[in-house]
Amino acid sequence: MRPVSTQLTNTNGATGWIPLDKNNVDTDTSIQCVVTGSMTYSVEQTLDDIFDSSATINAFAIPTVTTLTAATSSQTAFIGHPVTALRLTGSGTGSVVMRIVQQGII
Repeated sequence: MRPVSTQLTNTNGATGWIPLDKNNVDTDTSIQCVVTGSMTYSVEQTLDDIFDSSATINAFAIPTVTTLTAATSSQTAFIGHPVTALRLTGSGTGSVVMRIVQQGII
């Protein structure tokens, strides 16, 4: 997967879901969040099919990465389990940029 970035700025809300390759042999994923200003943010995961418009998408904190839940400073983390998608939620004044890189063949 090529690196993907998304951003929240001066808001109380969530980005769209960023799909990951759940069929990839190696599901290792790196996540980097860079904060400017005063933002509180979390990175959430789902196992639901984000491409099914009739599905209810359930969002959960990443259980193996507590540093990306209600964070207020820049963080980097790693997950090694398969998920279908990630998203960024946050509130405050400033911005959070999340960058994701999933290991695997492009």
